[in-house]
Formats: sequence, C-alpha cells, structure tokens
Amino acid sequence: MSTGTVIMYAVATVFALVAIVLFARLRGRSERGRYAHLIAGTMAAAGSLMLFAYATALHRWSTAP
Repeated sequence: MSTGTVIMYAVATVFALVAIVLFARLRGRSERGRYAHLIAGTMAAAGSLMLFAYATALHRWSTAP
C-alpha cells in the first residue's frame, strides 16, 4: 500500500471520528446548535465516505496486474 493511500485512509478516519463526535453532541443543544452540528457532521461523514472510496480505488488501481 502506497504512502498516499495510507494518508488518505488516515484522513478519512479522522473525518469519520469528527462526524461521530458531532452527531453525539446533538442532544442538549439549542435549535441552532443542533442544526449547525448536524450540517457539519453530515459534511464530515460525506467527506469521510468519499475519501475512503477514493483511497480504495487508488489502492486497487495501483496494484492491478
């Protein structure tokens, strides 16, 4: 696995952890705070999924026969 792929997986994992924390903090907030955390969490989760997909594709393409 190349260094670039490892870095992409690491960044995707960090984004996923940030999304989990933001979603966990939705309870007990004001309406505006819940909305802000929901939007930011959704964007972090989407970014994580996209980076995981790109890193997997990069890994598969670099190891093709």
